[in-house]
Amino acid sequence: MNQLDEILYQDLRPWLDKNKPNEKFVPLISKVKPVNSDFNELYEFDFYRPFNPKLEYYQKLIICESNKYCNFTVALINEDDNALRQKYWYDDTMNKQLPQRFTDIVSIIKERFYFAHIINPRNSNFEGDPDKKAETFIIQFLKVALVKIYLEIQEVYKHLNSGFLLTERDIYDRYLNQALPENTFLKRKEPLVDIIPETAAVTIPKIKSDGVSYDSLTYKNYNTRIDDLTNLFSSLKKNNFIAKETSMGNFKRAFSGKELLNPIVWSGSENEFAYFVTLLSTEYNLLEPLKRNLWKVACKCFIKFDGSQFDHKKIKEDITPQPTFRLLEEAVELIK
Repeated sequence: MNQLDEILYQDLRPWLDKNKPNEKFVPLISKVKPVNSDFNELYEFDFYRPFNPKLEYYQKLIICESNKYCNFTVALINEDDNALRQKYWYDDTMNKQLPQRFTDIVSIIKERFYFAHIINPRNSNFEGDPDKKAETFIIQFLKVALVKIYLEIQEVYKHLNSGFLLTERDIYDRYLNQALPENTFLKRKEPLVDIIPETAAVTIPKIKSDGVSYDSLTYKNYNTRIDDLTNLFSSLKKNNFIAKETSMGNFKRAFSGKELLNPIVWSGSENEFAYFVTLLSTEYNLLEPLKRNLWKVACKCFIKFDGSQFDHKKIKEDITPQPTFRLLEEAVELIK
């Protein structure tokens, strides 16, 4: 779990003498880059606000590393088309990796007396030691993050769960050996719902009957040479055509024909994007034909760097050559 494990077991343990000074963490806060989720999050944190630079750094780091771990796990499972291996990765995460960390963090809390009441601002019996309060804040927040990771991955892959889905209460009972507290510091996210006027006619899209998937692009060799997409992914990221935060699993899903929840962020120009899609479709014929829907689907799979959408109606068919086009050609040639 990378830096989450660093906090739990190694050099980032907050009680180490070298990690006690607040001033050490002031320049480090800006170095923690946000990591977005490659899945629809079920929960969000509702924790206390950090009261010094050290806590601000640790809280920001734990949030980013939690998203990174979830993204990694989702990508790991999505990249594997073998149902048995998918089940193996899921079970290894949910029945081994996370339970072990639950056990270890409970031991730390008990051994070092890092109980949540110490950091409750409404508690009149505050623990006087500021280091103790800071360490408790970090370990309690890490505990909440591990619970969130469990719930998020379980929700994404509930079809792989061989038993019943655990609630927060179940996790506290089974793994944390305590009753569900009044405040778990997690709250469910409100679902995004489009409000439709009552008078508006709702049109339900009809399922295409031509056997073609319009959910995403479909690489013709997806089932036989899916690893080639890894090379394409690496080349595009190396040359800054796609965002650095792009996960390999999400990128591959954009070429699977399956629904893509999070579009790929295209860091290049619109001209470069148009040429990239043209290379894949017309020049090298690497995509399953989408008839007149190619640009609609391509613009659904990729968005601009500023978060706005490409307009499939305005994509230039007459593409002006650019020096970077050779880099795109080299990237696409990797999956020919």
